[in-house]
Amino acid sequence: MTESIAKLLVCLAKIEYSQPRHCIQSIKIDPESSAANIKFKNSKSIHLNKSCAVQSVYQMFHHEFGEDLCEPSQIQPDITDDPQQTWPNLLDDLGSYYNVFSEESPSLPIQLLHLSNHHSQALITLIRGSVTYRFSYDYSGYPAALPVSLTYLILNPDTDPFEPELNRILK
Repeated sequence: MTESIAKLLVCLAKIEYSQPRHCIQSIKIDPESSAANIKFKNSKSIHLNKSCAVQSVYQMFHHEFGEDLCEPSQIQPDITDDPQQTWPNLLDDLGSYYNVFSEESPSLPIQLLHLSNHHSQALITLIRGSVTYRFSYDYSGYPAALPVSLTYLILNPDTDPFEPELNRILK
């Protein structure tokens, strides 16, 4: 994940925090090109490449949703047990990990490939070398954004996590 994708995730979190209902269904990231394909709940989608200015993302959303889109706030809300906040918390936290995802290390870097928002859970797909990790995160849990086992994998990329909720899929 490059810094531009991280900034995009933080920007998307700000937009989602302000909405009465989430706009984003999924975010698919191409780690090689830093491009992102964002699919909306209304089944439309937009493609953002690394040269796309993050500031223009809100205007693209506004074009799709018009007056139904609320202006994003610069202030992050307090963390509560409201499941409506879990999805933007997750986007914001993953965006804050850009230096971990993009750092050069002797081990294979972890890359974020896909995030999707499904009613009461988020699905997260990461890849490290030939191993794909899929994580299902239930919104009814503790309101802190990144689950412990996912954070452990991100912060300890040289280890092999054995948490049962982290599904490992060999390519």
